[in-house]
Amino acid sequence: MGFGRKQPDITDQIFDMKFAMKELAKNAKKADKDKAAAEKKVAACVRRSDDNSARLYGTTAIRKKQEAFQYRAMVAHLDTCIGLLQQQATMSSIGHTMGKLSHNLSNALSTANMTEMGQAVGQFIGQLEDVQAQSMFMDQVMSQSAASAVPLEEVDTLIQGIAAKECLEFKSEFATPGAAQVAAPDVQESVAAAPPVDPLADRFNNL
Repeated sequence: MGFGRKQPDITDQIFDMKFAMKELAKNAKKADKDKAAAEKKVAACVRRSDDNSARLYGTTAIRKKQEAFQYRAMVAHLDTCIGLLQQQATMSSIGHTMGKLSHNLSNALSTANMTEMGQAVGQFIGQLEDVQAQSMFMDQVMSQSAASAVPLEEVDTLIQGIAAKECLEFKSEFATPGAAQVAAPDVQESVAAAPPVDPLADRFNNL
């Protein structure tokens, strides 16, 4: 029968949450490494003018960046939950101590202190409900962000940043007119800026 099933101890729950925090932190670091690796592949694709592959790896880099942020957000969320559970453990300890008090003291506490105890328990129940609501919200955020597509404009912006670091050129569909050909006209501009050669003046200088 399931009636005698023991509820998980608060300390066990805190231990499990701390272990989960370590795992999430490791996943965040791995996502950072995957992002860096994808950015290197973007640079390699830009070098060989493979724009399609560059966009694919750029999309991967952005998703890994989002994953790292989400993992770290979950770490902060679990840290908040641990704090609430520690509060619950404190309240449980107080309640256990009060239960051992003598009958006379219990009668005395049934006036003001017991009311305060009930209010504290009610507040903690509300906090636990907030934690559950926040957990559901974070789960929705994780699932929605994982399912959503990365905007192509954001991918091109990332590729342009990597290309600039590598002194490469990447032509984006979203660039402003003339912005994609900034590096190319340098030679033409330098030639156009040079003063025209006057044949007569040249002959005069050679005299």
